[in-house]
Amino acid sequence: MNSLRLPFLLSLVLMTFAGCGNTSGLPEGETGTVSGVLTIEGKPAPAGFNVHLMHSETGLAASGTTDGTGAFSLETRGNQDVLAGEYNVGVTAPAGKEMTAEEQEAVNMGEMEAPTNDQNLVPAKYMDPNSSGEVYIVKAGENKYDLDLKNE
Repeated sequence: MNSLRLPFLLSLVLMTFAGCGNTSGLPEGETGTVSGVLTIEGKPAPAGFNVHLMHSETGLAASGTTDGTGAFSLETRGNQDVLAGEYNVGVTAPAGKEMTAEEQEAVNMGEMEAPTNDQNLVPAKYMDPNSSGEVYIVKAGENKYDLDLKNE
């Protein structure tokens, strides 16, 4: 009878501890939510731009994608909670669309405009959070972060 009691007690202890702890997947600490609007030279960024922040101490990343008005909300590991602290900021444009042979021919013949390459809209310094020079402090609670990219 005693030989059955030990495995039962061990499984009970393991189940108890399995339910404890941080379920967000974030390191311990205060968290906030971050939303904002990305503009380029004062104009709303097109849909698909990625705003990404890298926590200065932990390297933890938070990112969000713009909608057609430039609005974005950041997530970390699929969670809207973002660890509070200082972040380096980067922005990347969506990958350009490959033209079909027919579209390329139509552009060459002057029958249609070539699609714009959104990647040219992001100044090179913003593509790497470590070199952008842009820093944002996330505080506990709700945060509003509007970022205007400037071609300098």
